This record gives sequence, structure tokens and C-alpha cells, in this order.
Amino acid sequence: MSHDDLDLRWIIADTRLLVQNLFRNVEQTRNGIRGRRGGAPPAAKSAMEAVETFEVASSSQGDCAVCTDAMVMGEIGKKLPCGHCYHESCILPWLRTRNSCPLCRFQLQTDDAEYESKRRRE
Repeated sequence: MSHDDLDLRWIIADTRLLVQNLFRNVEQTRNGIRGRRGGAPPAAKSAMEAVETFEVASSSQGDCAVCTDAMVMGEIGKKLPCGHCYHESCILPWLRTRNSCPLCRFQLQTDDAEYESKRRRE
């Protein structure tokens, strides 16, 4: 067996392992989408509705951490309970996928009873 044949066997073995891991990750992702997600659930609709809405009054409001654009005077913003402010059009889609502040990870209430029970125990 030549040196090139050994190299080719290692490449094939490594490629098979890589493909197996890839398929395993895809399957775990599919299971997570259909079943229980690995991360935090979305914020509860009631928690999102309770987030303070405001009109940006000055350019000193800062930047939105979701889109990184400046908060422009006259725009509608949302202020989370932790005090961080975002464009309404940025933070609401964010909260529909996860329940935490993008900057400090403050967690809003969710509708997931199991997750909330675990959170209270920690």
C-alpha cells in the first residue's frame, strides 16, 4: 500500500466522520424545532405588550443593539424593564424568538411553564 493510498484512506475516514456529525447536528436541530428548543423560549405575549413604548425625544438616546442604527428623534422605541432601549420594529421580532435583553440578558416572562419553573428554582 502506497503512502498516497494511506492519505486517501484518512481523508475518506475524516470525511465520513464529518458527514456523520453533520447529519447528527441536523437531526438534533430538527428535533429542537419540532420539540423542545435548546435555548430560552420566546417572551410571553403579555410581557411584550407590557414593555414601555416611547417616542425618541433626543439623539442622545443611543443606538439600537439589535440593528446597530441610531435611535432617531421621533421614532417609536421600546424600553425593556432592565432600562435598555430599542427600535420597536427590532425588539419585538427579537422577543418573539427569545425572552432576553440583547445587551444584558435580562429575562422577560415566558408562556413556557416548564421553563419558568426551572428559572424559579435556579
